[in-house]
Amino acid sequence: VLMTQGKTLADEAVSTVSNAGDALMQIVESSQNVMDMVQSIAAAAEQQSSAAEEVSQSMESIAEVVNNTFSLSEDVKKSSEDSLSVAMELKTQIQGFKTKSGSKQIYTDNFDTSPSAVKREIAT
Repeated sequence: VLMTQGKTLADEAVSTVSNAGDALMQIVESSQNVMDMVQSIAAAAEQQSSAAEEVSQSMESIAEVVNNTFSLSEDVKKSSEDSLSVAMELKTQIQGFKTKSGSKQIYTDNFDTSPSAVKREIAT
């Protein structure tokens, strides 16, 4: 009887050890899967960081272009205002002059020197 009980206990111990070995193998496999996932997450995070850096650089480039465009448009506006001012001054200065065209005399007093008229005149 003791031998039978001893053999039964030994068989149970072997079975328990075998089950423990299987459980450890599952733990190792699960640990490997977790490690693979962590590496994938790290790679994805690195790619996102790189993409975010590229977006940031693109935004800085766009901001620089916008600032340059604004500066150039301010220069164009100033030049246009200066040109309009000179044109209006010239129109004012020539108002008193007379010209002859055939037998008719044309006085420049009849010219419209309003800013909108000067702009139309410059555009043509």
